[in-house]
Amino acid sequence: MKTIFVTGTFDILHYGHINLLRRAKEQGDYLIVGLNVKKNGNDTFYSFEDRKKMLLAIKYVDEVVRIEKQEDKFIYLPQVDLMVMGNDYVDCYDLEEIKKYTQVMFLERTPNVSTTQVKQHLTDRTVYNTFVVDIDDTISFTYNRDFVNSEPNTPVINKINELYDNGWIIILFTARGAKSCNTLEEKERKYREVTETWLNKHGVKYHKLMFGKPNADYYVDDKSMSIDEFVKRKFLRREK
Repeated sequence: MKTIFVTGTFDILHYGHINLLRRAKEQGDYLIVGLNVKKNGNDTFYSFEDRKKMLLAIKYVDEVVRIEKQEDKFIYLPQVDLMVMGNDYVDCYDLEEIKKYTQVMFLERTPNVSTTQVKQHLTDRTVYNTFVVDIDDTISFTYNRDFVNSEPNTPVINKINELYDNGWIIILFTARGAKSCNTLEEKERKYREVTETWLNKHGVKYHKLMFGKPNADYYVDDKSMSIDEFVKRKFLRREK
């Protein structure tokens, strides 16, 4: 059995990724994906577990392994027959070291598509009709970190639901775990379920819940507004 190895972040899957995985699998019998936990040291849009599930749902992928740091791929290289990379990595800094363990094949990138392009396209389409709303001390009031029994800020929730029903994109975010957790995955494991349960219990409508807001005493932003202004103001959706 010929084993193929591919690494990547695969944060926002697109047809370029699928092409890479398909062509990699064509080179052998068993495809292992080394999935990076972070993207260039930064948290990803989707958690590691969510990205792993998506990759395993693709028929070309047989196994997904965790890559905490780039050096971790050398744990798996002695076990594979071929490592496949995009041709934009022909000058990667550790190529000669990789070749000591296995063969390497470069595949041409799928033209006119990249994760950066997809993210920019999505941003261009949604930024004009999007609200990003903090949870703690905005949507809810929490005492002694008892998130299960947080009190709802009903006027704010009603306003959020009104905007949601009128076609606005609602993104909720929180700093829960900013001090106690070291990784995004740890924050998700510890706080996502209790947060989603509370939001559903109080009928909060939203499109996405994000963890990773830094903990601070003050936040300064050119598009921020007070809670009172948010509740009272009338908002008109804009076309790009």
